Amino acid sequence: MDNSVKFFSESRAFSEVMETEHIEKALFSSSLNRQDALNRKSTYQEVFSNYESLKDYAQKNFSSFADFPILSNQYFNASILSYVTSFAGFLSIERPMDAAEALLHWMDVVGVASGNTVLPNLGPENLTNMKSRITWPTTLVAATFTYNIALGKKLIPGSINIKITLAGGTIVTITDDRQGNLLAKPGVLDGCTIDYNAGSIQLILGSTFTFAGGEPLVLVAVEDVAGNPDMNNYTNPVTGAANYYKNRYKAKLRNITLKTEPDMIVSESDLATTAAMQKAVKINPQDFMASKLVEIFTKVLNQTLIERIQSGYAGTTHQIDMTGKSAIYGDFRSILDFFSSQTTDVNKALVKKSIKGTRATAYVVGEDVADWFTKLATIGLFTENTTSTYINDLVGYYKGTIPVLKHTDIAAADGYAIHKTSDGNMAPLMRGIFLPLTPFPQVGNYNNPTQLAGGLYYQEGVEQIASELVQKFTLV
Repeated sequence: MDNSVKFFSESRAFSEVMETEHIEKALFSSSLNRQDALNRKSTYQEVFSNYESLKDYAQKNFSSFADFPILSNQYFNASILSYVTSFAGFLSIERPMDAAEALLHWMDVVGVASGNTVLPNLGPENLTNMKSRITWPTTLVAATFTYNIALGKKLIPGSINIKITLAGGTIVTITDDRQGNLLAKPGVLDGCTIDYNAGSIQLILGSTFTFAGGEPLVLVAVEDVAGNPDMNNYTNPVTGAANYYKNRYKAKLRNITLKTEPDMIVSESDLATTAAMQKAVKINPQDFMASKLVEIFTKVLNQTLIERIQSGYAGTTHQIDMTGKSAIYGDFRSILDFFSSQTTDVNKALVKKSIKGTRATAYVVGEDVADWFTKLATIGLFTENTTSTYINDLVGYYKGTIPVLKHTDIAAADGYAIHKTSDGNMAPLMRGIFLPLTPFPQVGNYNNPTQLAGGLYYQEGVEQIASELVQKFTLV
């Protein structure tokens, strides 16, 4: 085996590495779709190109770097495999970073004068007072016959409609005659004044009109948009602010800062132990530790992703009540059908948070929830991952397409429904990679010549960017 150090650009071309059967299979199986997989592949290509800037510096400063034996040609396969087999593809978008700290940008639509977010990239819209149709509700006050209504907008004559709901459900309707007068059945009105240009209405109920107080009154009118070029240039009735142009919008650039954190994983050994292990098990302990360091990195990355999902969660928790279901349903299949049906309610809660047409594209769950998903295999709704080698891993696919991930850092009865957009450009988390897994040379201990240490250095960060794309649920 050629154990000489080869930087990424000096080893096989990136495309060759990615197209090896096991890596390509892992990449596509851990991505939402083909486009998402290609996006991730492009990201990793940019990330590993950062090795170029380290090459000259490393060779100048570490005389043993070029002879470093722990990094053999398969290292790049191992490091890429750690990326594509982690939870990152399901829970995050991944971006290469040219600096240790960077901004992730997106755009919202805001009102020009109010500054309120009207159409956020994610989350509930704010469409209050966006229509030319005006609704003004109030309630009648006992023994009060005169009501002054100031809408502050130019109104279309003939568009005014007032409904009063009396006790017993009787509805009294009042309309305008396009000439500044209100019309109703005899006895309902004693008079009125309408100023269409100013949007002011004085309503005087008849002295013989019987009401007790508390009856709802709803006025509906339409603003004269075509007849008023300065539409909505009026005083905001809520805040008192002038020049509140409610129908004028602009795009606003938003951003979140992503900071990466340098870290390393160190492997220690001594010559005597290395020689003994080599003799006993016929395996180079340095190669063994190289693969194990990558495995540790993958598990630490998954742990970080899960921690960010949990700590950044905002919203309510949907409860799936499984208590007493065996007494309610006559067979176990019905219980499984009930559990499966509850994922529809989880999806509904997810849609209400994000407002977009979302559904769960992955579930990350605790042990008990994972067991319930696994049981669905008996009724054909779950396909198990038979290649799983670790407790915190991909359990399988719900309904054949939705990955279910298990992690022991999540409470056994809890789970999170995750949505990642089909183009792979929005997810609950962002993972920024400044430096990929970068080996540093083995060095000796001057106090003990038999001791050696080496390892991996990396610098990346994970931030929550869209809690709206996460819905927590729990089994009761």
